[in-house]
Amino acid sequence: MTTYDKYNELKPAVEAAGFFTTQDYCDRIICASRRFEHGLTGNSFWIAERDSVWYLGTWGPFLNHIPDASRVSDLCITWLGCTNETMADIDEALKTEYDLKPADIHSFDMRPD
Repeated sequence: MTTYDKYNELKPAVEAAGFFTTQDYCDRIICASRRFEHGLTGNSFWIAERDSVWYLGTWGPFLNHIPDASRVSDLCITWLGCTNETMADIDEALKTEYDLKPADIHSFDMRPD
């Protein structure tokens, strides 16, 4: 599986809901609520999969483990629809609804092999 394959379901689901994605050099999918002339803006965050474990990271920077991989797309779409402002961390109600667990941003492998 190439690094792009693991995101094959996420990207089209987010984009079909009217939002935007791009992949960065750290093998993450950036999700955003809006696009402008030079890139993405609005509520934005990143999603990454490492060794079959899914994460949602914010620019805060906060990192959350997503225990149920089958709900990643739904989580992204739901949070993108909540606001058009970039949030430091994900809403507490969504953390509860999706059973998100805090993860250590400092031990996260930003550049996997």
